[in-house]
Amino acid sequence: MKRKTIIGAVLAIGVAGLGFAFWMMWRPEIATVSQHLNADRETLDRGRRVVEAGDCAVCHTRPGGAYMAGGLPLVTPFGTLFTTNITPDPQSGIGQWSLDAFERAMREGIARDGHFLYPAFPYVHYRKLSDADIADAYAFLMSVDPIKYTAPENHMVFPMNFRPLVSFWNLLFLHGDPLEPLPNRSAQWNRGRYLVEGAGHCSSCHSPLNLIGGEKGSELFNGGVVDGWTAPALHGMTEAQHPWNEAQLVAYLTGEVAEGHGAAAGPMLPVSLSDRANCRRKTRMPSRSTFLTSRKLHRMPHRRPAPLGSSPALRRCGAPRCSRGPARVAMAARRRCASLNRGRHWRTPRR
Repeated sequence: MKRKTIIGAVLAIGVAGLGFAFWMMWRPEIATVSQHLNADRETLDRGRRVVEAGDCAVCHTRPGGAYMAGGLPLVTPFGTLFTTNITPDPQSGIGQWSLDAFERAMREGIARDGHFLYPAFPYVHYRKLSDADIADAYAFLMSVDPIKYTAPENHMVFPMNFRPLVSFWNLLFLHGDPLEPLPNRSAQWNRGRYLVEGAGHCSSCHSPLNLIGGEKGSELFNGGVVDGWTAPALHGMTEAQHPWNEAQLVAYLTGEVAEGHGAAAGPMLPVSLSDRANCRRKTRMPSRSTFLTSRKLHRMPHRRPAPLGSSPALRRCGAPRCSRGPARVAMAARRRCASLNRGRHWRTPRR
């Protein structure tokens, strides 16, 4: 009798475990659409600005490739990913995606057909965007030229090549709702926070990660290291040995020479040049710089990457580092810049 009870309990636990795993790892497919509503010029312009704020083209446009057609390799410790085609091509792109499917991908990291997206796509940050911004971004992407191109197959090591396991990663790290303005802060500060923590996903690179690629919540913006490159801490920029002001940071983020600091180089260079090309100086960068320069220095009991401008090595190069994050899968998005910047360094990489 006792043996039957034990066997029954084990079977019940096993069935419950399988049910939980199925619930965690399965997502339904969302029906395809064949036509999209034509958006007006204002909607498309707003959507373009959202897409630019997220630097989507820098990841989803490979060197020499068509705009947003994907195919850029992202090398991670878990294997190599290739960015996907997000043009409205119906076969190889997202042309059959509805707004609901697009929003689910942006907020939950789930593709239209129900498969899990890898966290190299920063949906943990994009989920903080407003419904209106996601809808506008969708409208803009559906207006670009459709390109028939299928990216190469990913080469991920076991067990990371089994996508449903990402569901457990999401259980640990996929949290938060769209950001709400803080009433005790200015409109410009709130706008900067929204761009830095949401579309800009800056903490993806500028925060240390744990062994499975999740940002350490208690150490956000404390900096990180990847492939010998330092993504500096974004705390205490006004308190560094060579402090920053808002005008200098705006210049740096838009590909110009920041007085007393230099210009962006290395993996940050394409991002800053994209910012300049998209004329963000008068719209987004002042709010970002207001938010970033307001962050005070965090006194940590252990060593961490120094704030921008405090390293003698950086000063010798004439440009502060603003780079990719630690070598984890969630940081892979910044690998997009590597092929554009080989041989260019802000400072000597670690050996």
